[in-house]
Amino acid sequence: MEEENELRTKRVTDLKSYFDEKFSSLKRDFKEEYEWEADKVRKKHRNKIIRLADASPNGWTTIQEYEKMILMTTRTAIKRYDEQRSGPGFE
Repeated sequence: MEEENELRTKRVTDLKSYFDEKFSSLKRDFKEEYEWEADKVRKKHRNKIIRLADASPNGWTTIQEYEKMILMTTRTAIKRYDEQRSGPGFE
């Protein structure tokens, strides 16, 4: 009986180690892919801003206004989302 318990404990320990290793590997892979995608998005945004500044007669002033507009739009969208989430049916 005691041998069976030891065997079960060893199996559980082995399985836990196996799944912990797999989970760590998945987390590492996901992090690498996320960082790659985030870098790609940042570069795309940077290039867009540079093109806008180059094409605009006001140059970087236009970009400052554009960035403020994006920030305000994002804040407004977050505020609306929060209001919807706190409304009926989400409690």
